[in-house]
Amino acid sequence: MPDPTPATPRTASADLRVAETRAALSAAARETALARAELAAATGEVRTAQAGRRPGGPTLKQAETALRKWENRLKGLSASEDQAQAEAAAAARAQAEIARLEKEIVRLEREIIAELHPPGEGARANLNRASRIPGVTPPSGQPSGAKYTSLEAELKSAWKKLADEVSGLDRTLRAQVEAGAPGQAGRAPALGNANRLEPALRPVNGTPVDVTTGSPMTTAAWETDHLMPRSEIAADPRFPRLTPLQRKAMLRGVPENYLPMTEQANLDKSNWTVAEWIIRRQATKRPLPKDVAEALLKADRLARAAVEAKFKEFLPD
Repeated sequence: MPDPTPATPRTASADLRVAETRAALSAAARETALARAELAAATGEVRTAQAGRRPGGPTLKQAETALRKWENRLKGLSASEDQAQAEAAAAARAQAEIARLEKEIVRLEREIIAELHPPGEGARANLNRASRIPGVTPPSGQPSGAKYTSLEAELKSAWKKLADEVSGLDRTLRAQVEAGAPGQAGRAPALGNANRLEPALRPVNGTPVDVTTGSPMTTAAWETDHLMPRSEIAADPRFPRLTPLQRKAMLRGVPENYLPMTEQANLDKSNWTVAEWIIRRQATKRPLPKDVAEALLKADRLARAAVEAKFKEFLPD
């Protein structure tokens, strides 16, 4: 009977990632199937409108617009399902490889112990004849220590491979979070959100407020910042269960989480939460204006509520 796979934090991480990717793939497949059904219905509406068989139904132009909408929607959903399929396959492969490496490491460690502490009087006598002391690592290059040296090299290699496999479990998630910066596309929604916030954060004649001074920015080259950091959103245990398209929406589809910031302020805030950043600025004797800090905290609460609502939209259960 083969040895069971050792239960370790690494095998647990692999098992969890497999479960997450399966959930995401199942959701992606459901979304794609629903979109295909809608596309089929829209195709039927176009044919009906072309034949003029339904008085009071959508016009041909309306039907064709709906058809194009579902064609475009299906393209995005199909790509999301393909990525989810690839992630699920990669997680399953990693799970199997992590289990194999864990067993390999156990075997190698046992063999190393046996090589240092050989069982039986005869084996120990052979060790003594080779000028080796039980339990003592043989010097590098000693002929009688060749097996030990080889086992140690194999063990080191196995540990490295295991670390690489574990690190790779969430590689695609990390890549998507890194790619989740709003860029130019985030400027309009960031301005729109700022206009709905407290007066201390509202743009002045279309110019965003510099949160570090409370005055209108003096540069047009401002950036869009996430009030609730991307890293914090991604750390939510629900995030890995989302489809790739849903994860993108969590990072780039919540306008309440956008706010204009100067490049310097954006770099300074980095991955700090709003509350942490305000405290950090105070501790380093660079406090934000009081009304701006209060407005930022309120904006942060609204952003977090919107992020939570988006999570519940995608994962209602």
